[in-house]
Amino acid sequence: VHPSKFTGPQAKSTPKPAHGGKARSRDTPRAEPVEQLDNGLTKGEFWDIVSSFGWRNRSDGIVDGTSVARKLASMGGVTRASFSSLYDGYLIQMAARLTLNGVFAAADAIDDIDRDRIASHSIGLGHDVYHTLLEDPDLYQYLVNNNECQSLHQLVYPK
Repeated sequence: VHPSKFTGPQAKSTPKPAHGGKARSRDTPRAEPVEQLDNGLTKGEFWDIVSSFGWRNRSDGIVDGTSVARKLASMGGVTRASFSSLYDGYLIQMAARLTLNGVFAAADAIDDIDRDRIASHSIGLGHDVYHTLLEDPDLYQYLVNNNECQSLHQLVYPK
């Protein structure tokens, strides 16, 4: 018999916390970062997928958007949703940092298309470069000033 069919004394109940407060619901957001989403795509797997794109600075060559789009399209729905969710989190984090550090203002990035192109470029470059650029706005400003940024965002969310 499936446990969800139990009623009465056999049914599992949620224990009350010893401090007398309410038990935390499973749906309550946790303060610590989630390492793995419910569907099993970890942050490490996210970065592995990103590294398979072969992203690079514009001076090293234009990224083949067709192959990146093909890889994204080949993902199952759940994996694609998980990828997009992690991508969105990293994009928001980088965009906030670039706003705070004045990189967007210095680049005259006045619309979402420019800001998404600039912020998404760091994600395409992979885990280590992303985190380096997150902490070094001067290096990021150099990339922006030299027109090195390509838009991963337009491939993740094609129109």
